[in-house]
Amino acid sequence: MKRLLLENWRAKLMALIVATAVWYLIKKNVDETPDRWKFEHRPTNLGPEHS
Repeated sequence: MKRLLLENWRAKLMALIVATAVWYLIKKNVDETPDRWKFEHRPTNLGPEHS
C-alpha cells in the first residue's frame, strides 16, 4: 500500500492540484451563471390586430 501511494508521487500531486483547480473554476462559474441563463420575457410584436 505504501509503495502504491509513494510511487510517482510528483505526478499524483500535480494531478491533484490540477483537479482541484478545475473543480474550483467550474464551481465558481456555476455559482455565477444562473443570472445569465434566466429566461428573459421579451414582448413580441404581434401587429395591430392583436392590440
